[in-house]
Amino acid sequence: MEHPPARPCPHLGGSHPVHRHDPRAAQALQDAQAALAAGRSVLLYPEGGLPHRKGAREAPPRPFHPGLFHLAHSTGAQVVPLGQA
Repeated sequence: MEHPPARPCPHLGGSHPVHRHDPRAAQALQDAQAALAAGRSVLLYPEGGLPHRKGAREAPPRPFHPGLFHLAHSTGAQVVPLGQA
């Protein structure tokens, strides 16, 4: 099920997009580190974002990118896995 109103929400409230395959990708991790240091929560999609699919059973999750693990290791932040269907 598509949720068009939810698509622009990440751009509200201080989100930091990851520009994959671009030097700006490192800035997203630095921004996330700063947010954690300020006591804020950070939401990451370790597989690189929401998949473009109609239903949860349509496609499996993609392989994880290493950013989440680098962030947790460098900050000591806890990782709480969530599922989104």
